[in-house]
Amino acid sequence: MGLTGKIFKILLMICLSLSGGKIVSQNYRFLSFKSEKELPQPYVYSILQDLHGFLWIGTGSGLSMYNGFEFENYSVNDSLADNFITSAISSGRICGLAI
Repeated sequence: MGLTGKIFKILLMICLSLSGGKIVSQNYRFLSFKSEKELPQPYVYSILQDLHGFLWIGTGSGLSMYNGFEFENYSVNDSLADNFITSAISSGRICGLAI
């Protein structure tokens, strides 16, 4: 084993001893929703988060906005061209939907 291998092992042992032997992963919080109450359809074709943090969810039965607390659903009755939203794109302040 060369000098660089020995230095690597020493640095690795120092790093592990400083961490207390624990390696902690990040904790994520997941929420699941029942589609009958929140989303107009269980099939989701696109998800986009806008600059305000709202989630825009495109389904086969319209568009849903989730503000972190509740869903607001939009359809052709709310002036969408079609209920089937296949994709959403965002570039800064401009958002687009593909129908």
